[in-house]
Amino acid sequence: MGYVDRNLEPGEDVVYRARLHWILFLKPVAWWVAAIAIYVIAGRLLSYLPAEAHSVGAMVRTWGGFILFALAVFQTIRVVLLYISSEFAVTNRRLIVKVGLVRRESLETLLSRVEGLDVNQTVPGRLLGYGTIVIRGMGGHVKAYANIRNPIKLRSAVYREVETRREQASYNP
Repeated sequence: MGYVDRNLEPGEDVVYRARLHWILFLKPVAWWVAAIAIYVIAGRLLSYLPAEAHSVGAMVRTWGGFILFALAVFQTIRVVLLYISSEFAVTNRRLIVKVGLVRRESLETLLSRVEGLDVNQTVPGRLLGYGTIVIRGMGGHVKAYANIRNPIKLRSAVYREVETRREQASYNP
């Protein structure tokens, strides 16, 4: 049971859930490729070094590979924790966003208080289905969240629920 499910009010139902996009994992993959490449390339170059420089080259290979390996591990853990700890949900009453595990940031905005939800997508974002959502609330509150999977669907769900609540309010005297 996630943050959203634990914080639902009585009679409140989730109508749409969004997640972060897999594109987040490209940065850790780049670190892993760099670590492996440095280790392999430095190993190949060792045979071309003169004997007196061989120990220095081996040390550079070992420490360079180790440092890049440690950075790759750190980036991977950071991104995995961000991915599994982020929740985006539209309920029949609110827009709920929770990001972070240790340092948690949450935004719970009544749908009636959402002035707009903008979607910004780059060309790769449009092709791969991710983008940034910018939530504009009443009182000038603006918050952006990047790398959201299917941001257009999230925006549509918010607007659909806002319209449904508006229609219900106009029919109930």
